[in-house]
Amino acid sequence: MKRTERLKPVVSHTDKKEREALQSMATCKNELEMELSKVGQLESYKTEYLNKQSQINMTYSSFELREFLRFIDQLDQTINRQSEVVEIRRKALDQKRKIWQSTRINSK
Repeated sequence: MKRTERLKPVVSHTDKKEREALQSMATCKNELEMELSKVGQLESYKTEYLNKQSQINMTYSSFELREFLRFIDQLDQTINRQSEVVEIRRKALDQKRKIWQSTRINSK
């Protein structure tokens, strides 16, 4: 039996591991992009809302002002939490990329 024939199962196994690592990395990247999109949507909504409120020339009662500020604060908190999720996804993607790179190095 030739050496290449003996190594076929090993090469097949390493190729499979590399494909699995690449697929895992791609999934993680898609999740990151989805979370980044959510942050962008929240920030756009906040900007749009603030612009809309500034264009309306009306005076607020103390209650309305308090509710407005509370809403903006909640929106900021949501944006911050979503940004934390983005960081978690970014770290996970970096980890998956390292795993994929190590499988590539091992398969060569």
